[in-house]
Amino acid sequence: MRKRLLLLGALLAAALTLGGPMVVRADEGLDASGEDSDHDRARDLLEHGEINPLGEIIARLSGEHPGEVVGISLAKVGGRWVYMFKVLAPDGRLQEFSVDAKSMDVIDHEGDD
Repeated sequence: MRKRLLLLGALLAAALTLGGPMVVRADEGLDASGEDSDHDRARDLLEHGEINPLGEIIARLSGEHPGEVVGISLAKVGGRWVYMFKVLAPDGRLQEFSVDAKSMDVIDHEGDD
């Protein structure tokens, strides 16, 4: 568990630094070839203009909803690509945001009350 959290932190730091389409899914590992299939899928989607760079989406989300991003996943929902973020708010509440990966609009929000 600790190793997974350290890996998640390192990948998130790289995504923020590089501004590229780094995708982290804690519930999925590497594919049979040893590659991160989510990362490859996100890179392909970015190259084809179907999603925006993760760094830009995180910057926009952080500007509207401050906190520490502690989890990210990417999925196709209802015909569009959606990033799901888990954000630890400054007051300690865990919040979940669904963000359209193309428009960068928050389309759903749930939070600990």
